[in-house]
Amino acid sequence: MGLLLDLFALIAVIIVVLAAVGAWIFYTNPIEQPEIQGVSIMNITGITTQGCNIDYILKVYNPNIVGLTLTSVNYTLKLHSNGNVLSTGVSTQQFTVPAKGSVDIPIHASVYWGSTVSAIVRGILDKSVLVDLSGTAAVKVLWTSVNVDFAQTIDAYQYLHDFLGAFL
Repeated sequence: MGLLLDLFALIAVIIVVLAAVGAWIFYTNPIEQPEIQGVSIMNITGITTQGCNIDYILKVYNPNIVGLTLTSVNYTLKLHSNGNVLSTGVSTQQFTVPAKGSVDIPIHASVYWGSTVSAIVRGILDKSVLVDLSGTAAVKVLWTSVNVDFAQTIDAYQYLHDFLGAFL
């Protein structure tokens, strides 16, 4: 019986020590909000008179000493020149971002020209089609969830030019 009590006491001491070390680590290294390091267009496909598809990459950096899970990304893509919304959406694919590491999150957006055709054509002629991409990435770190906002202006002209090169 005494040996069993000694074993339980040892296990209790080990648990307390591990909890204290863990608390000290998180006290000296509090959970930091992940960072959006950048947004870049990967590809523009399916350009028609109705719209196109844009695949872009959202680069997320995790400054923490523990990994995190990106659970969703809400986004809005607007034409910079007039603020018209080209696309909105939600990506619910989950990604693990390693501790002190980054990961590229692919996002697919379907864009419908609507009333923005003339502004886009003007941008192609001016050799600059600026689009504003903004949104929120929902991230789970250990026991807490945070929302990370992002916003970036991207020039889509080169991608449109590469696709429409024979016509320009």
